[in-house]
Amino acid sequence: NHTVPNSHSEAKKSIKWELWHKAEGSEMESHKQNGTWVLVPRPKGRKVIKNRWVYARKHDGRYKARLVAKGFTQVWGEDYHETFSPVARFESLRYMFAHAALEDWEMDSMDVKTAFLNGDLDEEIYMEQPEGWVVPGKEDWVCLLKKAIYGLKQASRQWNAKIHKSLLEIGFTRTYSDAGVYVYSRESGDHTCIVILYVDDLLLMGDSKPFIEEVKRKLKLEYQMTDLGPVERFLGLRIRRERRKRQIFVDQAEYIQTVLERFQMHNSVPANTPLPAGAVLEKNVGTSSESFRTLYQSIIGSIMYAMLGTRPDIAFAVTRLSKFASNPSQQHLNYARYILKYLQGTKEYALCYDGASNSGLIAYSDSDWAEDRDDRHSTSGFIFMMANCVVSWASRRQPTVSLSSTEAEYK
Repeated sequence: NHTVPNSHSEAKKSIKWELWHKAEGSEMESHKQNGTWVLVPRPKGRKVIKNRWVYARKHDGRYKARLVAKGFTQVWGEDYHETFSPVARFESLRYMFAHAALEDWEMDSMDVKTAFLNGDLDEEIYMEQPEGWVVPGKEDWVCLLKKAIYGLKQASRQWNAKIHKSLLEIGFTRTYSDAGVYVYSRESGDHTCIVILYVDDLLLMGDSKPFIEEVKRKLKLEYQMTDLGPVERFLGLRIRRERRKRQIFVDQAEYIQTVLERFQMHNSVPANTPLPAGAVLEKNVGTSSESFRTLYQSIIGSIMYAMLGTRPDIAFAVTRLSKFASNPSQQHLNYARYILKYLQGTKEYALCYDGASNSGLIAYSDSDWAEDRDDRHSTSGFIFMMANCVVSWASRRQPTVSLSSTEAEYK
């Protein structure tokens, strides 16, 4: 990604400008087909939001350019109101992987092209013309948005409302416990299909391949969608399957590798544990610089995504180090890099959901006692397993001080 330009002017200077320009043209064509905006004379007394081009190289080699509005310039009450949009939880996703392994279900994925452009706007919003694509003779005109666009504060909410309505019309029901999971099950029980929705990525699971194909066909009638076939990647997770053994493997090896390269730790000597034996974590008595804090927070934030996705083994180390993000010391940074060394040696580790085990839901919980050297709070930990693999876990600091190990464990 080091060759990916950060702006339109950088893209024009790139030796790959022809490919980036073609990607911009594809994006503009999507806007044209979708009727995202109409050109109008610049209104007086109205704020006109700006935009920028964002570029990316996909894992399959495609060049992608996306027009993104600078939503931070929007005015609340005038340009937007509600902004919340639900997404599926990682716990739901892993639980469904376990269920798919146990029931030997089909698993397909789909991607919605320019998803946010499908959302209908309730507000009147004006935007500058895209850089490099200004219409000759109408240089001072602006775009009156008819549809949502990436970067708008309400874009995700408007898209979610639209896809939600579409799934309900097909016959799906949104689950109460997770607003990103939709279930289709007729009363006669002939087919079961579950859709996991995360913004514009859809994962379809069910006991009938023809029925999943029928659901895909109905969605394609409404939206421009890419059928990715049997799922291989979803939300940065790599998914592999051994159908004969009824096993599903989920890992983040590629993501972890990019993190190691970002912080120049890809050639480091691997560590055997997430933290060294006898590590003492205490608050910093000095004051760290802003650049030092930013580096530390970047490392913790990057490895936290791995912890939330597929790595319960680093949960304790990451959550403990997160406590010092506002004022880290050199020792805390060394421990953060130690976790990266551990990931260097274990990046290929994967969750393995074993359908042949026929293992149901099993839970464990435990805690330490007064281990926090600063305020003597205890840390709770729990883990839920299904299909002989983890589906949910946590390592959390208890909110109050426990006066005994029994009290800490009871909490």
